[in-house]
Amino acid sequence: GGHSATSDGGYFVRPVLFDRVEHNMRIAQEEIFGPVVGVLRARNLDDAIALANATGYGLAAGIVTNDLSRAMAFARAVDAGVVKINQSTTGVVPHAPFGGFRQSSANTFKEQGDAAIEFYTRTKTVYLTHEGAP
Repeated sequence: GGHSATSDGGYFVRPVLFDRVEHNMRIAQEEIFGPVVGVLRARNLDDAIALANATGYGLAAGIVTNDLSRAMAFARAVDAGVVKINQSTTGVVPHAPFGGFRQSSANTFKEQGDAAIEFYTRTKTVYLTHEGAP
């Protein structure tokens, strides 16, 4: 991985997988914008939640499981703005609010869905005294 995916001079790179990533490594603390995946190993659900919350960011998190109670426990405990269960953490839908927690957001808005109305609306209050007013 990490090598050019084409021989014609294009700017494409082959995917890279980093195994045995530790939570304090830079790749576990920052988003890599490219075809890169870092794999952190968790001993159990509580450890997985702790690892997910051990970063300053909280845009999206996901869990793959057939155990609904574990999935819901993860969704409640993980500090992320979007939680996907048995789905990819990429992509959004226009009718659902989207935004992160902590350093993944200003923590003041959620784009899309009904929350978008508030996000994209500016409110102005005007006070006026006019002598001719009834």
